Amino acid sequence: ERVDQMIIIDDDFLIPEVRDQIEKEVFAMPFYFNPKTGSVKDNVSGIDGDFLDFPMFVSGRNSANVPEPIVDVGRYILDQFTKKHNVVVSGVDRIKSNMSFRSNRKVPAIPHVDTHHNYNVLLYYVFDSDGDTILYDQFGSLDKVTEEKDLTIVNSVSPLKGRAVMFESNRFHCWVPPVESDARCVININFRMGE
Repeated sequence: ERVDQMIIIDDDFLIPEVRDQIEKEVFAMPFYFNPKTGSVKDNVSGIDGDFLDFPMFVSGRNSANVPEPIVDVGRYILDQFTKKHNVVVSGVDRIKSNMSFRSNRKVPAIPHVDTHHNYNVLLYYVFDSDGDTILYDQFGSLDKVTEEKDLTIVNSVSPLKGRAVMFESNRFHCWVPPVESDARCVININFRMGE
């Protein structure tokens, strides 16, 4: 499903057996506790203030060049998605997986951008859960600070096993922690498109 020019949501680019295998492999990977994401002024998010988000567990680093199990899985997902949608990949900047656990607060995390470079984001949902990804109509800029109150929601994407969403890396987005499911897990891939 193509939502707008640069938001693509796809629920069936992988067969069910592959989705099951990816889930199994992700559950076998080491995850590390990350007490918060972002920083007070991260110079990337474009939103000023205390960036004290929900704690999460992370598998992988902020690189696609570190030999970790999540990198191979992420590259496979990216390859299958981009082949189906005729997207040419010229490089991969980051592949990691984020897992968050049930919260008693259904409050969105602080909106952010992944990078101000001309990259794209591919989020892959490892299993069904609540905890939508919220995409905004605004884009981050190093030249200005955007107020959270000025953001307009353009789409809210629910985590379904095997679903992926692609969007620009400088588009503001955030996630909502699960309040009904035990956990929420995404694979986050930042990549560059080629000609």
